[in-house]
Amino acid sequence: VHATYFFTTTAFDTGWIRQLYDTTSRGIIQQALDAGHHLGSHSFSHFPDFYWSIPLGESATAESYFPQYSWYVDETFGVSIVGELGVSRWLLEQDFGIPVDSFRSGYLLRPFDFEQGLTLTGYRRDTSFAGGPARGAFPFRLWDDDELGNVTTFPVLEYPMTLDDTGLDQTLTVVDAWEEVLRANYANNAPTVLLVHPTPDLEGVDAIHELLSRIGDLDLWIGDLGTFGEHWEAQGTTCSRWP
Repeated sequence: VHATYFFTTTAFDTGWIRQLYDTTSRGIIQQALDAGHHLGSHSFSHFPDFYWSIPLGESATAESYFPQYSWYVDETFGVSIVGELGVSRWLLEQDFGIPVDSFRSGYLLRPFDFEQGLTLTGYRRDTSFAGGPARGAFPFRLWDDDELGNVTTFPVLEYPMTLDDTGLDQTLTVVDAWEEVLRANYANNAPTVLLVHPTPDLEGVDAIHELLSRIGDLDLWIGDLGTFGEHWEAQGTTCSRWP
């Protein structure tokens, strides 16, 4: 089974997270790629206040982008949407020589102009919106509307995150909810996006094994977002204006 790994590319101590993107982490990324997995960006800095008033920004490079988080005022300075999305994508593409077209925001936070930022920095897919009974699980094209009701659509397809590992422990009771939602989506021919954080603990691996053992009766395809996205978007799910 191939998965999509979303990596955060913090290249220095930002005040919130110490340097994550170094020789060791790049070796892990290469190991994932060598195993056939798909690579996506999980932002540059994974800040806790990446919402509301974060500016869009015009341009940012790995040499000029230097955001810093202050614990004293609980605010990040020097941050921008284009910086968080664009610098991370540029670093991954430069270091590994492959296109990076998928994004997931840290903490699933989305500031104003987030959709425009995805478009400006060249992403094709995003999975930063949480799915659920109201929002559903089917992919949809991102849009925004203003106070007058004017709607702007963007050439980015959203793949809602349906399940995650919140509450996961050694009891694996969270798998009950996973199975229930997955079977409901299966009955509706809807995809299920599952987020599991890679950690040194084995609960995540055990939970996936438990889930797979329970759904062996279903005729499912399980794989990475890139492969599924290419398939889904080739079925005519987007209009003729799709680039």
